Order: sequence, then structure tokens, then C-alpha cells
Amino acid sequence: AADVVISIGHQSRAEDEAMAQAVPGIDLILGTHSHLKVPLTQIEGTATYYISPFQYLGYVSHVTLHVAGGELTEVTGELVAIDETTPEDALLTAKVTEMQDALEEEHPERFEILGEAATLIDNTDINLGETGIGNFVTDLARQAVDAHLFLSTSSSFRAALPPGPITREDYLTALPYANTIVTATMQGSQLLDLVALSASKRGSDAFSQMSGVRYTLTVSDSTVSDVQVISDPADPTSDYVALDPDATYTVATTNFQALIAADYKERFAEATDLVNTEININDLVVDYIQNNSPISATVDGRVQVY
Repeated sequence: AADVVISIGHQSRAEDEAMAQAVPGIDLILGTHSHLKVPLTQIEGTATYYISPFQYLGYVSHVTLHVAGGELTEVTGELVAIDETTPEDALLTAKVTEMQDALEEEHPERFEILGEAATLIDNTDINLGETGIGNFVTDLARQAVDAHLFLSTSSSFRAALPPGPITREDYLTALPYANTIVTATMQGSQLLDLVALSASKRGSDAFSQMSGVRYTLTVSDSTVSDVQVISDPADPTSDYVALDPDATYTVATTNFQALIAADYKERFAEATDLVNTEININDLVVDYIQNNSPISATVDGRVQVY
């Protein structure tokens, strides 16, 4: 028998908690999948502790398990920020430099300059509300298929695009997935349900970045209100009008979100006219960067959070 049992998995927090409640004896779960920032906490109804260090090595989990006489007596820990104040390790820095030089020599195409950004195309708090990079990409994808709404889970966006020259490596660091655009027809009530579903996912990478809708999100109960939809999908300058539950709308998303992502795929299964356009979103965005630099993007108030 082990003195301590630690789970390192790749599933949502809800699934981790369900596992802890169903399987006695797990002492610690290291959350790894949902990009949540959760300090050390005990899962309700269990003796299991849970910690999740957000994303992209912005934090690391530091947990101490105290064992005496073969028994776990105490669990303590915290999230430790990794930032510019963190001292560099000289040996590790030298090794990273060596590997980077070798990578650039072996794959020069990854470091070709695609274009440039006038400002940082930001992804700060992408699991909580709209972002520059989310608005930039979803606007391009929506306009490519003349949809009323395009949405993409925040998990699709892995970093910001830096100001100045943008290399292919920079781009693929931010947007690594070769997703295609899927379109569908939905009633207004179904579109509203999609927006509400995304709001319920706020704080995780299943929250969606959107184009074509504007809405208010109330944090206290994760509800949405004042949902407005672009009146003419073919004209990005057209007005926004109140969502009509009985109207018919064209909704678009990634093939991942339409066919794989939990809870979203069930909504798209209930839609009609589901079509994978085979339009590659990365090709679409890269082409725009190459032909319209310097690019810029910012938040515009499409999501009002209270």
C-alpha cells in the first residue's frame, strides 16, 4: 500500500471532483486540463485535495504532504508565480539557448516573418471575457462565412501575438490548432442557449470568444442578458439588434467545438444544416496578417461583465 496517492490527469475539474468522490483514497489531484487558477483546496465530501496552476507556466503548484508513521497527517501548499522576478537557472538557460539555435537552424520556415502587429494582440483573462486576440480571430472567421455568430473556446488561443514582427513560430504558439469552420442553422432560442452555456463556463478554457453578438454577463450567477446580434452578417459595420428567439440564424464555430467539445457538441447536434466548410482558420488568419500588416486588435465592449 502506498503512503500517498497523487493523481496527475487530463480532465475537467468537474471530472476530477467526481473521481475523488467515487474513488476513496486519492490524497491529491493536480489539475492539469481546464487552465483554472485554483489554490489548494479540499474537495467537498472527500479527504482529497485539489490544486490547479492556471496555464502556460505562469504558476507552478508547490504542495507539501506531511507523512508520519505511514499516515498522511497534513497537506499544505500554494501557487507560486513564475515571472520576471523568478531567478534564471544558468545551466537551464544555456541548454534552452542551445536547443533554440538548433531549432532555428533545422526549421528556418518556422521563423519566417509573416507580418507585424502595431500593438500587442492580447490574450489576458481570456477565460473571463473578451480579448484582443479573440475578437481578431473570431471576426475574421465569422466574416469568412457570413455568419451571425462565430464562437471558439478560449482553449483555441494559447498566447498573445507580440507587437512588431510576427514569425510563424509566434503565430503557432498563439494559435496552434488546424481547426476548420463549421456552420449550422439555429433558432434564436438555441443561439441564446449557446451564449448562456459559454457564460456558465466562465473561468475555464471552455468559455468562448465570440463575434457577431454583444451581451451582458452577470458574474454572481453566470447569467446573460441584453443579447444583441449583428443585423447583416455580410456587413461588419451593420447595426446590432435584439436577439429574436423565434428568428433563424447562421451560427459558426470550429470543428472541435461543434463535434468534440463537451456540452457544445450536444447543442450543435440539435442544429440543422450542419456543414464543415473545410475553411482552415489558420490559413485564413495567416493570409490576413500577410496582406494587411501591421495588424491591430482590441476589446470593443461586446461582452460587458458585471
